[in-house]
Amino acid sequence: MKAAAVNPLDLLILTASIKLIENYSMPVTLGYDAAARKQGKEYRFLFVHSDGAQLQKITKIVERNHIIPAIDSHVFSLSQANDALRLVAKGAVNGKVIIKL
Repeated sequence: MKAAAVNPLDLLILTASIKLIENYSMPVTLGYDAAARKQGKEYRFLFVHSDGAQLQKITKIVERNHIIPAIDSHVFSLSQANDALRLVAKGAVNGKVIIKL
């Protein structure tokens, strides 16, 4: 797959957005970060508040540059949420884990 050229201004906006999210979010680790480190992986779980204007900017950048997140093959129902968390804690995922509502 060919890498898309990224507009430097988009990168600047995206970087600023990420810093804003990091500055105003509260990390929750529950020991998962230590388990991830043991496997040489990084684990992040954040609570953030939505900012419509910021989300619109990020959406435009993602769509313009055809950024596609990695999604794990496992899909869980809401009643299987604990199973999904256990899978993530084990580090046995290859992307975002989907919980269907």
